[in-house]
Amino acid sequence: MNLLSQYVIPIQGLSDGNYNYQFIIEKEFFDEFGPEGYKGNRVVSDILMNKENNVYTIHFHLKGTVEVICDRCLENFLYTIDSEYTLFFKTGISENKKNENDEIIYLDENIHLINLSQYLYEFIDFSIPLRRVHPSEKDCNHEMIKILKKHTNHSKNDYDPRWDNLKELL
Repeated sequence: MNLLSQYVIPIQGLSDGNYNYQFIIEKEFFDEFGPEGYKGNRVVSDILMNKENNVYTIHFHLKGTVEVICDRCLENFLYTIDSEYTLFFKTGISENKKNENDEIIYLDENIHLINLSQYLYEFIDFSIPLRRVHPSEKDCNHEMIKILKKHTNHSKNDYDPRWDNLKELL
């Protein structure tokens, strides 16, 4: 069985109403998408799907921790996420209507399942900041911080005459 097939919601034959699902996302899930600089620890995705006519509104609530690499000291740490996202799916639309709205994902009327794995991965990815650092510099590897401070020049007295010509433009 494909690991990502467990993140599928059946939509065929559903009557209008609300449906609840819960997916547990762990390391194996992230391994399916390749090495992106973080590993999954455990993220719980509570999903509320509302079906009304041919429109499926799917609300995602992601909560848990993801192991990421600190950009400052290069050590792994757990980053806590707690995010919410919403997607809209619609079935039974003609081909020329599909291009009218970018906020709705249109599905062929013969589709019986919605695979949420790619959306879950992207929402977790969106929940993690681009700059991943420990919450406090005190949590970083002390040896690496010493090396960084040793090789970083933060002198305020550095004068570079090349900038003088640019200052004249103001």
